Amino acid sequence: MIWAKQTKGWGMGNFINITPAIHYLYYFRRDDEKDGEQVPVYFEEPYLKDLIKDWIFIRILDEMPRMPPTVNSRWANKYDGTCPDWENILKVVDPNYKNIGGYFPRTHCDKPEPPLLHNDYVCFIRGSIKGREQEKDPGEDIYYHAIKKCTEAGLKCVYVGVVYDYQRWGIDFVNSFFSVLGNLRAEMSYINGAKFIVTNDTGLYHVGGAYQKKGIVFWKDTDPLKNATPNPNYFISHKGNWFKDFDRWLSKQ
Repeated sequence: MIWAKQTKGWGMGNFINITPAIHYLYYFRRDDEKDGEQVPVYFEEPYLKDLIKDWIFIRILDEMPRMPPTVNSRWANKYDGTCPDWENILKVVDPNYKNIGGYFPRTHCDKPEPPLLHNDYVCFIRGSIKGREQEKDPGEDIYYHAIKKCTEAGLKCVYVGVVYDYQRWGIDFVNSFFSVLGNLRAEMSYINGAKFIVTNDTGLYHVGGAYQKKGIVFWKDTDPLKNATPNPNYFISHKGNWFKDFDRWLSKQ
């Protein structure tokens, strides 16, 4: 049996990174199973089902199979320093995947309808797994600068994320934008409808990447080669360049 496992303790971005491998299995099934059949997926983190419950390529399992999975989200940890997580996982499934004509690795998640707003708003994302804030969170100053510049440009600011991340914002930030908290499908909807995204390396960053949204990413201390999503419309701004990169980038939007 061919199936995929979302492993407990591995989060949103990690699961989105295994979707190219799931997509690959759908089209290029091995053994005695037929190409084009839905790939069974078991979630140990149930909330992540909302990422992908409408995807035609998968079938969500209620019970975990006894045999080892064909794809496992924790395989992102097999990083060899040469390619991003999604590609490492795909290599484990089939080291020769690049030789399959016409296949282009792209991450995926469901695309809920945008909210009833014009796309004249910016989605701000500032998230981090608890305990990794120092590694991933670029801090308040650059976000405050970005919100101020977007507001001056006549753009509305919308924050999407979980309550824990939201509580790290100061009062000036809270008064600067409309917030969508703790409802993953609603957060995905607002990301889908945004003019562009302002984010750091966090789970919802990968949602915007799957939608191929335009955006700027304030990258801190994680490895961009390992963690990056395959979205050519994201501009990665490295630590030390955030302010000047944002001003230059915004002027071109």
